[in-house]
Amino acid sequence: MENQFSISLSDEQKKVVQLSDGQHLVLAPPGTGKTELLAHRVLYALEKGFKPEDMICLTFTNRAAKSMKERIEKVVGENEIFIGNIHKFCLYFLQKNNLLPASTILIDEQDSQEIFEEILSDEGLTLKSLQITGDDLRRLNSYIKQINKNFPYDLIPQVKILSPNTVHKLKNICLKYEQIKSDFLYIDFDDLLILTYEKIITREIKNFKKYKWIQVDEIQDLSSLQFKIIELISEDFSHKVFFGDYEQAIFSFMGAKLENIHKLEKHCKIHNLQKNFRSPSYLLNVFVDYAKRYLSPKWKKEPYSALEKATPDKHLIILKLTNTSKSEYSILIERYVKNFIKEKNSQTAILFRTNNSVDKMSNALINYGIPHFKVSSHDLFRSRVVKDIMAFLNCILNENSRMNWTRLFKLFARIQTLKEARHFVNSMFRSGLNPVDFLDSEISFKSDMAELIKLKNDSELIVFDTETTGLKTDQDDIIQIAAIKLKNEKIIDKFNIYLKTQKNLEHSQKIHNISKDFLEANGIDRREGLIKFLEFVKENPIAAHNLNFDFEMLINNCKRHGINIPENYLKRRLDVLNLTRRIFPELKSYSLENLINEFKLKGQNTHNACDDVIATVELINYLSRHINDKIETQTEFIKNNQEILTHFRKNLAEFWNECKSMMKTDIKVTEFIKRFLSYLNTKFNYKLEPLDQINLEKLFKHMDRYCVESSFEKNLMKYVPEYELLREADLILGDEKVIVSTIHRAKGLEFENVIIPDCIIGNFPFHNSWSEDKISEDARLLYVAMTRTKKRLIISGDKDDISPFLKAIEHRFEIEHITEQS
Repeated sequence: MENQFSISLSDEQKKVVQLSDGQHLVLAPPGTGKTELLAHRVLYALEKGFKPEDMICLTFTNRAAKSMKERIEKVVGENEIFIGNIHKFCLYFLQKNNLLPASTILIDEQDSQEIFEEILSDEGLTLKSLQITGDDLRRLNSYIKQINKNFPYDLIPQVKILSPNTVHKLKNICLKYEQIKSDFLYIDFDDLLILTYEKIITREIKNFKKYKWIQVDEIQDLSSLQFKIIELISEDFSHKVFFGDYEQAIFSFMGAKLENIHKLEKHCKIHNLQKNFRSPSYLLNVFVDYAKRYLSPKWKKEPYSALEKATPDKHLIILKLTNTSKSEYSILIERYVKNFIKEKNSQTAILFRTNNSVDKMSNALINYGIPHFKVSSHDLFRSRVVKDIMAFLNCILNENSRMNWTRLFKLFARIQTLKEARHFVNSMFRSGLNPVDFLDSEISFKSDMAELIKLKNDSELIVFDTETTGLKTDQDDIIQIAAIKLKNEKIIDKFNIYLKTQKNLEHSQKIHNISKDFLEANGIDRREGLIKFLEFVKENPIAAHNLNFDFEMLINNCKRHGINIPENYLKRRLDVLNLTRRIFPELKSYSLENLINEFKLKGQNTHNACDDVIATVELINYLSRHINDKIETQTEFIKNNQEILTHFRKNLAEFWNECKSMMKTDIKVTEFIKRFLSYLNTKFNYKLEPLDQINLEKLFKHMDRYCVESSFEKNLMKYVPEYELLREADLILGDEKVIVSTIHRAKGLEFENVIIPDCIIGNFPFHNSWSEDKISEDARLLYVAMTRTKKRLIISGDKDDISPFLKAIEHRFEIEHITEQS
């Protein structure tokens, strides 16, 4: 195990890896090898017999989760261990336990702010007139919700103090925001936490999955509510290990509380990591001196470096400026950045307290012609262009994605505002319609509901189901096919066969209970069985619950066995899952098992194809009795919205069908996006601003590095959900020469060189930090910035305003004075 990753383990790390019971708190200062350690612990637990489904690893960022997941999968392959941040877990929990309607849409901060601003505009208000930010408003909304739900006071984060008159106005705004979310089946990130806690604490869900092995990283950045959720999903006497660092607690504005670590100290065994693998001793000495003076560290012993090294020349510099004609940023660029970018395999980070300073430094670098990666205050994933791109990719991948269709209707149907488009799309889905109904290559609109009536009355309908060795339609084998032939709701014939396979059934047998021995005794030759099924179907229409899966599996199995499907076979198809979504658009789950319970149907979902196909027949007959009313609603909707639908079809249908035809090709994701943007520009004069071009360059570079699956469709399926969760900083690949970012957004990253400009009173400590707690957090923020470096640390500021936090470490640095004369 020790050689699975890039470092060998120290004795103190081995002790942490080998923990397997009890509750533990591991205090891990920067550079102590925690990232590798987290993955080692997972592998050790698997070796010791912990089941993957009983294990959960919670991180603070998606970047950390992705890194851990990749490390583990390189060794043990795909597995059932949950690895992700707390918000991702809460979404998984709510969906898995059917606690949300299946059509629920998770909105991001930008979507949330757009809705708030729409409401404010209707009320004749703006964020500026109220002297608040979008973040302030979202936090107040969360606060009001938790108060109204009688959450324990110690779980509720405090909010900005506002005047009674402002609070009164904002309560009304928040009420309308919640109503819009309810009407459109939206939830935001705060809802994920609030709903998860509420559903558990009110016992709305019983016997939900709890975890026996829990690992939580960056605990200093978690809120009290997040801590409580972790407690509630843990088995009694579960094994828990918490990783954190008092000195890196810098997210109090997001509700994080240091008190949470103090609580853990009372019932956890404490472990201190001391050996630093990142920082040579000359850097670590700076960090230790600083921490001892300003951070009151909880170390049992001081950290020590794995690399003893005297300070090289020009590696630790404090630059003090006095009345210089050139700007501080120009001086730093000319003296340091220009030299650093010449070094091979070297990254330089320029880190700031504020977004405004990031923008100014970025502009300075542009003026000097120095390429760089700016982590923007307005995250590129929240920009109009990238949201339009992601909306199109999402709709290509998932035709039921309401929020994304909203953006496309604004674009292609020429609806004036997102608010109007949102109402239109919501009405469409509630009518049982889907935008793709109007993008079919045929000219006339085709209704699945009318098609079902026609098929049932005029044809013999084949309802079928398959059981397989796995979920990969291009690789896995069908091992059972069952079918029923219907005519006028009566069963006139049945079909059932088992097929032999050479595939491993270890995982799939847990679902369908079909063993290798059973198939050897009861299965027939694969090619023979597939041909028999095709002969049973002939030219009749087919139907299945989640038809796309069964159909793709059937087609690919036939191809692998050299079976030519007659031209008129399998042409008319009906997806019962899609039909159910249309007739009943707001159910919590559309799995066959839940639909049987929801509609009180005969039959059972046993994951045996025979039982499942009988249950599907019952479902079809039930849906048939509810179709006519829905068809009337659809007809009325189409009649009332002819102009919008005509614009939509005219502007998108041809291009849409061209795009759909590319799904099985090897077109690169970035090439596809370029075609999309080119089409928008040609059709609507959709222009890109200079910032859009910069943002797209970052996105395209990342996509070209990672989106390397064999087909466009596979790239979309694997990576679009991941890109939905990313932030701009997650696009940093490691080969960028210069990064410009706020300190908060750079947390967790490391660089050869770190430059910290504007290190003055007003930033460290911040100008509005009046309390001791705030000043302490400012000191921690500077500590986080300094500890990002692996080689050089340059700090600068005006001599007369230089930060008092530097006093304890100045003796470790070369002090350079820059004046007008110098």
